[in-house]
Amino acid sequence: MSGKCIVHGCKNHRHEGRFVGDLCAPCHTMLAYGEINRSFAFFAVEITTLRAEVERLRTALKKIAKVTYGSDWTWGSEELSDYYSMRFFNAQETARAALGEEKKG
Repeated sequence: MSGKCIVHGCKNHRHEGRFVGDLCAPCHTMLAYGEINRSFAFFAVEITTLRAEVERLRTALKKIAKVTYGSDWTWGSEELSDYYSMRFFNAQETARAALGEEKKG
């Protein structure tokens, strides 16, 4: 077992808190339950960046729609939720596959 969390970008060490296997508790919670918190972990930074990009694009689309159609256009929360869910699912699967390969190798 390593003294540091094995998630790329995470800076937590065993002496700093709880671990679940080779993952610090915050990384484990984020990967297992999808609750993204402030973190230096690569996947958390990527998800936070994606959310900000989606919000930026959403704002731009609203401005375009207002000019084009003369009214506000909204992207329903269901579509946005589906988008986030699929992107997060893909990130989780990639992380789990990487962890599985690392443990086998």
